[in-house]
Amino acid sequence: MYEDGRGVEADLAHAAKLYAQSADMGSAPAQAQLGYLYFHGKGVEQDYTNALQYVPLSLSLSLSLSLSLSL
Repeated sequence: MYEDGRGVEADLAHAAKLYAQSADMGSAPAQAQLGYLYFHGKGVEQDYTNALQYVPLSLSLSLSLSLSLSL
């Protein structure tokens, strides 16, 4: 919503803050999106280290969830 301005004025810094809160609670989609923002420097200072921290974490959470659902 804040990232692309749907219903509110676009605010990438606020979007990054909300993604970070959700990512810290274990949301794989939020981790992936936060990694994307860090990688491209959108709403946050560009930081490849943080980008590479969040994206693999989101993939591992998604994979473990899909494996547990398939059992």
